Amino acid sequence: SAVLQGFINNQNTISGELTLADGVLVLDKHTVHGQNAQATITSHTNLLWATTDTTIVLDVGANGLADYVMTVKGPVSSPTMSTRSGSGR
Repeated sequence: SAVLQGFINNQNTISGELTLADGVLVLDKHTVHGQNAQATITSHTNLLWATTDTTIVLDVGANGLADYVMTVKGPVSSPTMSTRSGSGR
């Protein structure tokens, strides 16, 4: 798929902010830049309660539009995951 081709076997740059405080890991606009693709991750994961609220926005073609939006929410042992088309599709 175009999504995998954008990230597999490439030297991808990563940017954004990662914070760990009071047992909570926060990724704020954590971005992985692949070849003609970009993934932006926003996440709050409580390591003590083992819960997460994560959103991953995929921009295939790196044109600034969200092609796919994935969410992962709930207990890390069995989260609810969903995928939908973004504004770029």
